Amino acid sequence: MQIQTYKYEIKGDERGSLIALENNIDVPFNIKRVFYIYDTLDGVVRGTHAHFLTQQLLVCVKGSCKVTLDDVKQI
Repeated sequence: MQIQTYKYEIKGDERGSLIALENNIDVPFNIKRVFYIYDTLDGVVRGTHAHFLTQQLLVCVKGSCKVTLDDVKQI
C-alpha cells in the first residue's frame, strides 16, 4: 500500500483562490468517479467496506477527516 501526499498550486486573485485537478495531470491516475461527502456530524463513521483494486485521492475541503487504511496483507 502506497500513501502519498500531494501539494497543488493555488491560483487566484482578489476574487478568491482556485486549485484545479486535471485527470492524469494533477491526479496521477484516470478519474472514474467523484464523491462529495458533506454535512457529516462529528464522530460519524463512513465507509467500512473494501475496495480491492483502486486508487483514491481524498481532498478535505473544510474541517478535517481521519482515514484508517488496512491492506489486509498484514494481520
